[in-house]
Amino acid sequence: MHNKEGSTLTVEGNFTVNNGEFKNDCKTIISGNFVNSKKVEFKNASYTSITGSFTSNSTDDVKIEQGSIFKSASITSGGNIVGNYGYSIIETGSITFWSSSKKFKGELDICSNSYTNSMGDNNVINSCTTFISTSTCSLGYNNALDNDNDGVIEGVDVDDNNPNVASYNFPQGQNTFFTSFYEDLYPCMGDYDLNDLVHNYTYQEGVNNGAAQNGQNTFITEIKFDYKFPAMGAGFNNSFVLRVIDEDNNATLVLDSSANYAISEITRLHDSQNNTTLFVFNNIKSIYTNNAGGIINTVQINYSGIPVISGTVTNINGAYDEFILQNGQLGHEIHPLFNQLHLNYSALNKPSMFNDANNFLRCDDRSSANGALFVNANGFPWVLTDLPIDSPWPKEGISILEAYPNFDDFVISDPSLDWYSDKNGNRNMFKLIQ
Repeated sequence: MHNKEGSTLTVEGNFTVNNGEFKNDCKTIISGNFVNSKKVEFKNASYTSITGSFTSNSTDDVKIEQGSIFKSASITSGGNIVGNYGYSIIETGSITFWSSSKKFKGELDICSNSYTNSMGDNNVINSCTTFISTSTCSLGYNNALDNDNDGVIEGVDVDDNNPNVASYNFPQGQNTFFTSFYEDLYPCMGDYDLNDLVHNYTYQEGVNNGAAQNGQNTFITEIKFDYKFPAMGAGFNNSFVLRVIDEDNNATLVLDSSANYAISEITRLHDSQNNTTLFVFNNIKSIYTNNAGGIINTVQINYSGIPVISGTVTNINGAYDEFILQNGQLGHEIHPLFNQLHLNYSALNKPSMFNDANNFLRCDDRSSANGALFVNANGFPWVLTDLPIDSPWPKEGISILEAYPNFDDFVISDPSLDWYSDKNGNRNMFKLIQ
């Protein structure tokens, strides 16, 4: 049973949960005893008032979280009672845990004369003074504040001074980089060494809480990025592009202070046909050399210190992606394959309005308007994404099919094949940069 946000449950008598889950995201009034035999949660600044006793027969944790208020005449529990994401108040009389290993844990303020320090961990307090503001659900106690009025309280909101961000998501994992390999001879296969731009990336996504939709339809509003470019085997001076959904044409990129790369090298372009904005990172080779035709770390490792380019993009309307421009030419885009994550953002599964469609079906390209784009007749792409950061790239002029002998089977016959990990038969190390 899910007592949803903004709703009220009133029971004139006893209330028992035998199976399933009870989730209170607003207000529950029980004029009797509450018995739980399965799983219960009280969260999202909810208010719960039980005239009689609260008994949890289950050994599962009871969650009272996010600036909630919980009142009962007494508490008996077989599991821990856990707070999180900002302090919640528990006001009760006698307290009994069936096992000495069970206790109050996390951000809880216990208002009870029966409470002793042995009943709680180091985060639990016994002050009865925690401030929780009034709301549709909570009657209010002394403060769970929402400074930026985004519907998420202080302590739960990751940035309570930013109304556009309530939580963070780390798609690669926090402080973890993924890798992409690019071949820049598209639409021709050429040497197919996929080392013409090697890109390490990690993102922190700022997500709103969908306040206008009662917590639904959350989407990305800003991103923080860290980029590394450990190799550029191209004679071309390719440009890297970060593209974001930008319906209002107000997306803004700010670089962190760096001696390696300047904001003046980044060109901002708005694609009015697709409601996206392109941030074009030009002259990336300049972080290593003034030679725009230089070959970086693909014949051998010449540069062991890989600079990091970091920054933030704000005012995004839901999603983003990456691609490159061959030799910095605006019309010559080279994209990864179709991405299921962008099903609701069709603009990110096709080129921008600036792209020259004459490259489709030229040379080795066999893109289909109703199917896969940027693939050859056998389905081989010009871009590989979401590889581990320690994936080595082919040496200059050596096809990835030679360097990774199982890659062709992965593309042609077995998409579940582990072709890149460091296990016997996957890598020809003599043909990979080490």
